[in-house]
Amino acid sequence: MVEAPAKGASRGGIMPAHPSSDRTFADNTVGVVTNGSPIDFFGILRDVPVHAFPHLAEVVPTLDGHAFDETPPNVNRVLMPGPASPLDTHNDTAYANSVAVWEAHYAARDSGPPPGLDLFTGEVVDHSVFATHE
Repeated sequence: MVEAPAKGASRGGIMPAHPSSDRTFADNTVGVVTNGSPIDFFGILRDVPVHAFPHLAEVVPTLDGHAFDETPPNVNRVLMPGPASPLDTHNDTAYANSVAVWEAHYAARDSGPPPGLDLFTGEVVDHSVFATHE
């Protein structure tokens, strides 16, 4: 089995956060990337690097009761301006655009991958998508 970083947006970011806070979980996560997810409540293990991308005007990432200024040391929180309207901030397309702008900032400087993201490069060997409904 290949260990790989887990990523997700909103509730999809919560899914890898939970097992990343439990050392007994069989498939230890080596990293977590989230867009607009309230994950600070989980207490993700300090040896699991996290890249959290919240929009500044969005409330969803703070629904766990933690403010952005309470960032644990293993979390690289990249606060992005996002759309002008707070109603448009919790949106996959808006997040994709914001992260692309952030990545382009580093590409323009020809400084390689953004800080700490070297762990998240490589070949995808397996991809699973799970869906549910109520």
